[in-house]
Amino acid sequence: MPELQQRVLDNLVSDVLLASVLFLVSAYGLYRLAKIWKVSFLPLAVLLPSFVSAGLMLYVPLSPLYVRSDGEFYQRWGYSLAASWVTGEPADHAETLWPGKGLWPIIIGTFTALAGPITITLVVFNALILVLIVIVLQKATFLLGERAPRWTMVIVFLSSSPFLLWGPSILREALFWLGVALGVLALTYASVHRYRSALPAAILSSLVLLGIRPDAGMFFIYGFVAMLIFLWGIVGLERSQLKVVATVVTLVSLAVSFPTAFEFARGAEVAELSGARILKTNVVNARDSQVTAFGSFAESSESSESLCNSEFVLMPAWTAVLCAAVANLPHALFGPFHWEYGPGAIWWIAGAATLHFLLLVGLAIFHLANSKGRRWPLLALLAVAAASMLMFSSVLSNYGVLIRFRAATEIVLIPLSLCGALALISRVKSWRKRKFSHLPPGAM
Repeated sequence: MPELQQRVLDNLVSDVLLASVLFLVSAYGLYRLAKIWKVSFLPLAVLLPSFVSAGLMLYVPLSPLYVRSDGEFYQRWGYSLAASWVTGEPADHAETLWPGKGLWPIIIGTFTALAGPITITLVVFNALILVLIVIVLQKATFLLGERAPRWTMVIVFLSSSPFLLWGPSILREALFWLGVALGVLALTYASVHRYRSALPAAILSSLVLLGIRPDAGMFFIYGFVAMLIFLWGIVGLERSQLKVVATVVTLVSLAVSFPTAFEFARGAEVAELSGARILKTNVVNARDSQVTAFGSFAESSESSESLCNSEFVLMPAWTAVLCAAVANLPHALFGPFHWEYGPGAIWWIAGAATLHFLLLVGLAIFHLANSKGRRWPLLALLAVAAASMLMFSSVLSNYGVLIRFRAATEIVLIPLSLCGALALISRVKSWRKRKFSHLPPGAM
């Protein structure tokens, strides 16, 4: 057994104790939040034990289903930070925390300083964060459609392989998705003109996204902020010529400043942001040695270079990003295709994740097409989702990494999709009621 896993097992009692305290205290806090927001307790009661169970089965070394993942890298880094805090010596890892890998190693280091080497605590922590996301999305769905989902929300998360496999893990995905969910909440508050509630949600979203994954986080931050400004200045209740002009100037400023902000968030990679860098990222993510939570597997499609042109490596950075995005987009939206399937179960998991994603897209479009109220807030959410898919498809040509990141796009779509699902269920019930209303009692 690897040394890291052995250290965790040797410290199992302290790990379980800290995880138990964290679970009990946080579960009560989530219950109180659901009560304050007046959303259903059902998803909390069903999903929390489900997420914890899934995480323990996949990421605790004692489990027969244990899989190794990149989370071990963060564990070692967190242990190194905890040791450096005690001894005063520099940490072993030389990688940059920010901009770079974010605050996840610091969180691990904090838990390690309290209880020693841990894994169960990290699984429970991320499971709790995932349930917090569910509550936030319940509130967002209620703001959009005036109905809080119950079983539909449970089904959405339990039928999603990315949420189950990477959410309650030892990776930083759950925290990143939380940042996205808070941005969605900000937009839904703006949809009902509650800008005083939207502002703190947007600020908290920005802090979480920047703290956990600065580069992709910066993309979402600009998307959410741009849409919030648009809803406030162009679609808001108190429109004026001055507000419109200020909004247009602000949106243009955001567009101009985004490349610089994105490069800053990438940190040490700023100098390499070019067509060559984008191509290199695609090649690294597509090769067989790319590590995922399930092992390694590569996409069998052509590279972005051949689908663009022979001058790809000489392109300016943002031209290369757009070219790669367009080249990879069919695979990002619909892959893996049937001719790409290999012998492993991971290909069927990836296929199921894509079907789940396409179902959410279909329900979101259904809600948009059938909504009778203002559609601009719905279009704003769809715009952020579409932009995020372009971003992910530009650099993620490995299906394992892609479906993990595409879950962030699903977070944006879920409130729209659940509004569509609830409306569809209501239509089916009305149709059945009309169809069988002429039958005598007991005929069915």
